[in-house]
Amino acid sequence: MSQQDFLPPPNRYVPPNIQDSTAAPFLGILLNWGFMGIVGVQVYVYYLNFHDTDRKLLKWLAYGSFVFDLVQTCLATWDGFQWFVSGWGMVSELDVPYSAPVNSPLMDAIAALVVQSYYCWRIYILSGVMWWPVILEAVTLLQAGAGAASCIIAMDLKSFALITERDKVATTMFLGAAALGDTCIATTTIYLLLRGADQRPQQVGRMVSRIVRLVVETNMLTAGVAIVALVTFLAWPANNFFLTPLYILGKLYTTSMLVMFNQRIVLNKQPVSSGSQASEHRQPPTFDVLTLRGGPRARATTAVEVRVDKSTLSDDIPLESVKEHINAYPQDKQTHGHQRHPYGNAQP
Repeated sequence: MSQQDFLPPPNRYVPPNIQDSTAAPFLGILLNWGFMGIVGVQVYVYYLNFHDTDRKLLKWLAYGSFVFDLVQTCLATWDGFQWFVSGWGMVSELDVPYSAPVNSPLMDAIAALVVQSYYCWRIYILSGVMWWPVILEAVTLLQAGAGAASCIIAMDLKSFALITERDKVATTMFLGAAALGDTCIATTTIYLLLRGADQRPQQVGRMVSRIVRLVVETNMLTAGVAIVALVTFLAWPANNFFLTPLYILGKLYTTSMLVMFNQRIVLNKQPVSSGSQASEHRQPPTFDVLTLRGGPRARATTAVEVRVDKSTLSDDIPLESVKEHINAYPQDKQTHGHQRHPYGNAQP
């Protein structure tokens, strides 16, 4: 076998704008692998902190999303192998989608469906109403159905050139509904979190600020990428520029959900201090979205500060009398987060 057998075809067989067909899938696959690393780190952090405490549903969401994204990355890598390794020098191979219809519209739509459904459930918990989360879930189901339809049409066409011509309706509905759902979810969550902010304790207010910032960053990022994919799909139908944002859209949904899970590490962190005359014991706060619900249905689940002073129990009051009073009047045991002296005012 001579060295000539390893050389690419002459330049006359390669179109001058070959980068328009190779750059987008190449960058998309590289970014897909990069975000797969981010998802792996987030899952590992989740495992270290919440594996033993979270409900099975949340653990299934976290670990299942990791496996799902790993399968998507393997499919994207196989596409790149077919385009740039096995099909090296054959320009016609760049027009064959291979598994791109599965790992881009279909798996992205499934990832969006899972994550947005979780957000809809969270909105229902925060608001206590059913009709608005149902509408948001309907938008989520619309984008999932459109993504599945786009996948079926693209697999039947087997050509990127034909996909951009005959798959516009389903792809436009998929990306448009995904962006609309993300925007509505972010706006609704921010409104619910900021509602009644003046009536919350300072500690809860800081938690709300962090969550609002995180919601804006994650949901607007996924909505922005979906809009970019839609614009490139409609503006440059002769090219496959839309593959780059589509290859990372599903990873962004998974990352946003895992970041929300792991944000509890920061929200639940509390300082511990001690003094010579008094010792402060802080119970690690169990932050719950129900804490942020306004109105009479709100229930605070943040930490309760208990300060034990030397003067809490004087020598004049027998300990047995204190126990008998607490047993008889349990409401005196705790008042608005303060330890209350059974025969006097609440101790700070």
